[in-house]
Amino acid sequence: MRRLLLTPVLIAFLAVSATPLAAQDTPHSNRSGFWIDIGLGGGSLGFSVSDGVEIDSETGFSGNLSLGGTLSPKVQLGGGTMGWTKSDAGTGGALLAIVNWFPSATGDVYLRGGLGFFTYSETDLGFEFSVSSAAMMVGVGYDFMVSSNIGITPYFNFLYAAKSEIKIDGTGSGIDASSTLAQLGVALSIN
Repeated sequence: MRRLLLTPVLIAFLAVSATPLAAQDTPHSNRSGFWIDIGLGGGSLGFSVSDGVEIDSETGFSGNLSLGGTLSPKVQLGGGTMGWTKSDAGTGGALLAIVNWFPSATGDVYLRGGLGFFTYSETDLGFEFSVSSAAMMVGVGYDFMVSSNIGITPYFNFLYAAKSEIKIDGTGSGIDASSTLAQLGVALSIN
């Protein structure tokens, strides 16, 4: 199953790698104003319960949408979402304030950080299992530029959601859990 989910990511990465060298060397000379990126790929979601019990992580479909403004050629601010779903394992998502930092003003590598809120719910158990908490995210990506302001961006994001009480059918269970979400995907980036 994991191979099936990672296959689209691998195909997209190979397609990006086949981009003509001239396009890959296009500088990010126009990094200013509004920016947006839309990404799709796979993700692994896991939980750790308060007494040290680890719940097996699940691999599913994952994506993100981020947008914002550019403060300088090295710093972008914005907001975004991260989402994860699997038909028999529920749905999770995060809403985050995001900072992108480019070590070089004309470079294509960026580091991403974010703070926000994560929520997860599953109803296939015969009852609703849910958890919601504050979250932080770190990520890295590389813009393969196909023009001066459009890039194809392989990325990796990791989100950690703080411990919070698990709810069963909306009622507190007295058990706390923290969550992690790792994403690997490819985004269309416009700036």
